[in-house]
Amino acid sequence: MKLKLLTMLAVIVLLCAGAEAAKSDVYHDMLSNGHFTLKYTITEPPFRVTNKEATLQATSMFGRFDMTDTSAAKSRAMTNYKGIVVCDSANKYTESVDPINDGWIRCVLRKDDLTYRYRYATDGKKTIYMSRYGKNAVIANVEESLGELSPQLLLNEEYSYGTSSITKALMPILPPEKIIATPFTPEFKLIGSGTLDSGLTYDDFFGSKNGFNCAVRYYFDGDALVKIALFDYVMSEGRVQSYEKCVITVDEFSATPDQNYLQLPAELKDKTKR
Repeated sequence: MKLKLLTMLAVIVLLCAGAEAAKSDVYHDMLSNGHFTLKYTITEPPFRVTNKEATLQATSMFGRFDMTDTSAAKSRAMTNYKGIVVCDSANKYTESVDPINDGWIRCVLRKDDLTYRYRYATDGKKTIYMSRYGKNAVIANVEESLGELSPQLLLNEEYSYGTSSITKALMPILPPEKIIATPFTPEFKLIGSGTLDSGLTYDDFFGSKNGFNCAVRYYFDGDALVKIALFDYVMSEGRVQSYEKCVITVDEFSATPDQNYLQLPAELKDKTKR
């Protein structure tokens, strides 16, 4: 199994070569211009950190998710959650599942040099909004005034598209100035394109830096981006030490920012002092 995995990774690296204009170029331009609406659904298996589990599961970069043959692994269900990203120049809204508060949706709205952080939940009849300032109320943090927010948090929010999965999935088609540069940020190249039996076409990207590797495949139905597959892994001493993989269904990706998301909900009172 280990030899099979290493062979697969070696083939990917050897494929790196120049390529003609790809269908993903349209979406690169959209992200570069900073005017778009993206709605998506992420499907991902539980995160793995042990070499044994990572090696057993990383048998196919873009195929089905393989589970280790243990009762514990069989009990781990796939995770599905939706997200939204809306950008209009410097104004940006992200919506993603709250990793801490089960059943809540986390929202970050950056507008007119102010950043609002809040979450909401729906019980089927009504929507409840919460922030650190209470129910149905929020106060913006001016970015230049850090307060209790660390510079690293603000930096990450500036380059984030809601979750690490969607942020990494967009990296190959983001302009360099919109990617946070670290010693471990992969530098992506288009390594190939093709057509599947289903009729879908695809663009494959691969990036690697200091042992941190990431492969991303964009699927197209005609010219429309319909799905993204992400495989992000760390190699050390010829072994997979940790990895993350997910499939992102693109529900909408248009060049028109949905302005409804770039303003606070009517039920959420802005208590920012001005």
